[in-house]
Amino acid sequence: MENDFNSKLENLYKVFKPYYISGNLRERSCECCVTNEEIKLLLSKQLKDLSEDDIGHFMRSAITTFGEISDYKHFLPRILELLSFQNSTIIDDFLTFEKLNYGEWETWNEDEIVVVKEYLESLWYIVINNEKSTYYQIENVLEIIAKYIGMKKALKIWEGSTADKSVEYIVDFVLNGLSMDVGKKNKQYFLKWLHSKKVLSMMENVYFKDIDFDFSKRLSITYTILERDYEE
Repeated sequence: MENDFNSKLENLYKVFKPYYISGNLRERSCECCVTNEEIKLLLSKQLKDLSEDDIGHFMRSAITTFGEISDYKHFLPRILELLSFQNSTIIDDFLTFEKLNYGEWETWNEDEIVVVKEYLESLWYIVINNEKSTYYQIENVLEIIAKYIGMKKALKIWEGSTADKSVEYIVDFVLNGLSMDVGKKNKQYFLKWLHSKKVLSMMENVYFKDIDFDFSKRLSITYTILERDYEE
């Protein structure tokens, strides 16, 4: 799992390597919105060394007021890599992830489209299979995957998870109504999936593990709720 993710990340950097910051980035950025200091900071480090703070303004303003599409593609691998950090705060940044659509990413070269999709799928696999993932991560990465890869693909990957955390999220979603902003159509698809035999089987597998009493009780209640509305 880890090696596969690293491989997808390496491919991302490899495919977008031809894009580099040429000429004067100042001339391609808004004088009023972007300071010389911000540009200097952005260009002062190697791509893989840039932090969220270093690249934050660029992520939200790329193409519109900060650089052009080729500049965005240069920094894209690092932007996507930062998503994998557990304490990342950019995974729920709407402006950052509208940039792919704003940049019309589905019209890019085929190899560029493929590596972005493969990386996002691998990132979701890592998150949903990691017992240390937070609900914040799960919700926000799922929203990104549903938006750019599709809810059907996201749920298929989820079904293969063996982590208790992936089922804990379902339990809390059903019992506590956790928020999730994936759009009305995707939300309906997700709710239908919750009542499927596959999800019930995932819950059964966890129930028969050595889990604490409180979780087993909540799991049992959730199972009963979902089984009542089970759909073939």
